[in-house]
Parts: sequence; C-alpha cells; structure tokens
Amino acid sequence: QTVIKGADPALVKDLEGRLQSLQWQVELLTTLREMGRVVSHSMDFQQMMTEVFVIMDGLLNTESLTLFIPDDTGTLRPAARKVRQKIQFSADIKEADLTNVNESAENRCTLRILEGDRLHLTTPLVADTEFIGVLSLELRLFGEREHRQRETERYESILMDMVKHIAVVIKTDNLHTMGIVDALTGLYSKRHFIEESRTSIQTAQRSDI
Repeated sequence: QTVIKGADPALVKDLEGRLQSLQWQVELLTTLREMGRVVSHSMDFQQMMTEVFVIMDGLLNTESLTLFIPDDTGTLRPAARKVRQKIQFSADIKEADLTNVNESAENRCTLRILEGDRLHLTTPLVADTEFIGVLSLELRLFGEREHRQRETERYESILMDMVKHIAVVIKTDNLHTMGIVDALTGLYSKRHFIEESRTSIQTAQRSDI
C-alpha cells in the first residue's frame, strides 16, 4: 500500500482501486461463509434472520432491511425488518413500504432507485427455482454523483451474491417446519412428538428426576 514517490498517478489510482476491490471480495467471502454457518446450525426463524441481518449490516451498513414472505394466499407480508439496531418480526411490524416489492416479485428482477444519497434495492429470493420472498433494503451513499453510481453497481453486485444464501437460509427453516408440523391439521407430527419425548426423558435421566 506504499505509494512510491514520483510514481505515475494513473498507475497509483489503478492499484488503489484494485486493492479496494480485493478487500471487498475478502469481506464478501467472509460474509458468505457466515451465511453458511447460519444454515448449518439448527435455529428457529427469528434466530436465523437476526443473524442474517446482523451479518448483512456488517458488510453493507444499511439504513433498513425488510424481508417479505408470501402468506397462504400468495400476498407478500413483512416477516422481518431491521431498522438500524432494532429488529422486528411479523406481528410487531405495523407498516411496511411495498414500493417495488410486488413488481420485483412478479418480474423476478432486482429494482434499484437512487435518490440523492439514498439507494433502495429490492430483489426476489429464489432457491432451487422456488420463489421464497423479496428482500428490500435502503442505504446511504456518499461522495460525488459518479462515485455514488459506482457504489450503486457494487452494492447491487454484492447483494446478488448474498441473496442466494439468504434464500437457502429461509428455505431451510421452512423445510424444518414442514418436517415437524402436519400440513392438514397444523399440529406437530407424531415423529416430532416422539423425538421431543425422547429428549425430555434423556434430560430427566441426566437430572435424576
């Protein structure tokens, strides 16, 4: 990172740009590795999304993050939202901005809106061709107009790499729920009852109850 005195300014600028790009790639790979760790651990939906939002925020430094998941009728509803340091889930989310959300879902495309120093990105989540939901985020950009435009393209590229892993995280939680809940009655399955009973018996035996 040491700039040699008298070096060609254009060369220095090029090297600095390449260095920054490599640093971002390292940070992105670290983030994706953390996403993989979340998938491999058994967690409920709220735990998973809390970790996912914290991981994303560490890389993108977002103003807000909102996850929309379709309900039984196919209508997209806010399932989780992070505004700065506060994370909310379904029942606690009173209002949600659906701007571009339905369009992103219907057309399976990423939409971006740059308004001054505010960047809005909305992208569908798809895992194995299955539509999972929509992720919407807002962040602030700094610098001149040209610099903000470059940052917009870079953030969009990073998001495209991340959403694949996020979709897998959500789908993993859905599969877990499907495995323990009977689709017809909405009650826990016999298998889940037996597994939970076995766990309780083992706990009681260890505690000598």
